[in-house]
Amino acid sequence: MELLVGSYTSGSNRGQGISAVPIGEDGLLGRPRLLAEVPDPSFLALADDGVYAVLERGAGQVVIFERDAHDGSLALVAESPEIGADPCHLALLCGGRIIAANYTSGSVVLLRSARGLEPQCTLQLTGSGPIAERQEASHAHQAVPTPYGTVLVSDLGSDSVRELRPGDEALPEEALIRLPPGTGPRHLVLRRGDSADQLLVVGELDGALHVFSRARREAAGGWQYAGRTPLATRESVGKSYPAHIELSAAADLAYVSVRGQDQISVFRLADPAGGNLPELIQETPTGGAWPRHFALGSGVLYAANQKSDSITVFAVLPDGMLGGKQQEIGIGTPVCLQIG
Repeated sequence: MELLVGSYTSGSNRGQGISAVPIGEDGLLGRPRLLAEVPDPSFLALADDGVYAVLERGAGQVVIFERDAHDGSLALVAESPEIGADPCHLALLCGGRIIAANYTSGSVVLLRSARGLEPQCTLQLTGSGPIAERQEASHAHQAVPTPYGTVLVSDLGSDSVRELRPGDEALPEEALIRLPPGTGPRHLVLRRGDSADQLLVVGELDGALHVFSRARREAAGGWQYAGRTPLATRESVGKSYPAHIELSAAADLAYVSVRGQDQISVFRLADPAGGNLPELIQETPTGGAWPRHFALGSGVLYAANQKSDSITVFAVLPDGMLGGKQQEIGIGTPVCLQIG
């Protein structure tokens, strides 16, 4: 088992590309080794047939690497033409399809890996928000597949989440979910309950966790806004800029990385059908600066501290709470972590 790391490489960043860090039986990390020297691989996705990455630059691309079963080394097998400006996220869909979110150009692109990574269609998002320096236009930030055959796309620029249904050659919109002005939606998770679904969206610009719910059904739309709750209570560090969110294995807790406060916030989640907001139950400093992304393993959480060039390891206790810091290793500008 290894922790794959995507790092920023351009400008003053100190990363070199995609690296691998061995994971011991105790969850602790070994020495990093460079697997692929590529520019700004800011998000990775793992599959049986290889490692997928977006290269976050003005002429952004998607690339696929084949992973050697014996030594874990990577060999480039496909690269797309330019798909947009600064892609920052991708997800793998059924049928060999890939969906990528372009931050600066505010677009979503559907590709097929079986066709040499040729883009099949592009959806240009439109809209703006009240924070002029960040919301002058649409900025697609994440694309999350749902069990209903749709994809939820967060648009930081227009304070919205779009529910799309990828077709063979199109990305038709089935629902538009509006958030309060100035939210700046970044990452999100879908939580399924017995009778209702819950959508949790982190606001990068307002430092809050926003909650939606809908009756459980095999269709898009129907989301009702339940409210928002702050992502941090500490005020000594500065403003909160939340980045990533994941659910616990039992889906009863949510973990959020909060830059500025430089912590992992843990929330206890209520029944999606009840309408109660998540409860902030723990705030744990990551011991580094600007925790952009993190990964949950078996009894451990790995946090990527972008601005302090480090990954910190925390124990996850049986009740889901975070224990003390177990380890810290150095690696240049880590921004995405995947276990596999």
